[in-house]
Amino acid sequence: MDTALNTKLPGIERRQAVIKISYSGSDANPNTPASYKKPLSNPMIDSYFLDKLRAQADIVFIIGELWEIKKAGSNYKGCCPFHTEKSPSFSVSPSKQIFKCYGCGKGGDLFRFVQDFKRLTFSEAVHYVADRYNETVIYERPINRTRSRFHDLDL
Repeated sequence: MDTALNTKLPGIERRQAVIKISYSGSDANPNTPASYKKPLSNPMIDSYFLDKLRAQADIVFIIGELWEIKKAGSNYKGCCPFHTEKSPSFSVSPSKQIFKCYGCGKGGDLFRFVQDFKRLTFSEAVHYVADRYNETVIYERPINRTRSRFHDLDL
């Protein structure tokens, strides 16, 4: 995000100074949740935490916050956020916790929708959903490897 200032700076007369404002978390994407801190290494998110978050999170609630959908029978329908269309072909199933667009073919679970809609990585999408439910993301403990995985190979 660029912000222009109309103040005089030393050595600059009647020009605008441009200041770069960086976002917390990831500088590349302003949609990154504020609580997301880029890890030093590549730790994996705990699978039990992911299962718990998937069970707790409601796909209709999260998608309904980001895009307009209306109840149609047992599912929800709306125009697809990933391509332009006039008639609704985007469907959300609360019982299966999935979405599907029959126009462009996109589909998946809650995390895939957040990734595609907000253009986030999987880890950032998990942080986004966890923030919505006031959860703290839990990472697996790193495995200490004292020797190479190729140590036992005879070459």
